[in-house]
Amino acid sequence: MTVAKRTYPIIRPTQSLWKAWGGRGRLPSLESPLHESRAQPNKLCNWFAREVTPLRKPMILTAEASTMLTLLLPLEELSMAMVAFREALQRELQRLEIPAAEIASEAKALEDITIAKNNDRSTMGSLTQLASDLEYRVDYNLERGREVDLQDLQNALNRTLM
Repeated sequence: MTVAKRTYPIIRPTQSLWKAWGGRGRLPSLESPLHESRAQPNKLCNWFAREVTPLRKPMILTAEASTMLTLLLPLEELSMAMVAFREALQRELQRLEIPAAEIASEAKALEDITIAKNNDRSTMGSLTQLASDLEYRVDYNLERGREVDLQDLQNALNRTLM
């Protein structure tokens, strides 16, 4: 993992998530990658992330800017979070029945991810809306005495129209 040297793929955490990962100072700026297949073999290359606490459990909510594919994973220290991120992406792509070769390509690209400052208020706004939706879904289920499953919540978020 590098901090703002490369351009692909990128994860753009909020400042509070950056600090939770042990980051110091401000994140470096980095322009968004082009979403063209000729620019990069992997398609899921510009991720935004924020900390959320469903069920009072610190989690990371991520969304890819061009697809709004959403992942929900445990908040861990940075290197462990990146491993969890790759694994969560692989599981979600398998659930979506994406061909194995494409899943392998996306996972391989995430072996060296760049961390950079978020630069897209629109995508961050969408991520904030997803976080609100997550909170609502948790509260709704708890009020009705239903068990709350984080994988089910992630699946529901991925069905949310943005």
